Amino acid sequence: MAIWPEDVLCICYPELASSSEERLQILGLLGTLLNKAPNSYTAGNLELGEHEWKAIGDWITQGHGSYFWELKPQGIQIERTCEKHIIIGTNQLFTDLQHVTKNKASSTKQMMFDDIWSIARKYIATELRSIETD
Repeated sequence: MAIWPEDVLCICYPELASSSEERLQILGLLGTLLNKAPNSYTAGNLELGEHEWKAIGDWITQGHGSYFWELKPQGIQIERTCEKHIIIGTNQLFTDLQHVTKNKASSTKQMMFDDIWSIARKYIATELRSIETD
């Protein structure tokens, strides 16, 4: 018997990968699928590189998110919009964020700001595209 209803995606953060950088990357990649309308998506229209596409495909292939997503030869088929999600292991998430932040030298603060700005722009563009298709 499942603890959570099937329409709630449960992400066990510590199990995403072995390193903090990989865990954070995969979590970010999963974010690209959240709130997406049912449709077929490719690496191109999700703006993912080959390594990113493989990482998200591997996670889905392991059976995670199967209520919402299915990996097909031509892409990821989103069956249902994933609007509800729970991240288990947020202590590890906060530790990873702290670790990554501490490892950045003060000279890279501008780069970090630029990265955050780039991610924000990508998110806004994605949301605008989803509004246009609604």
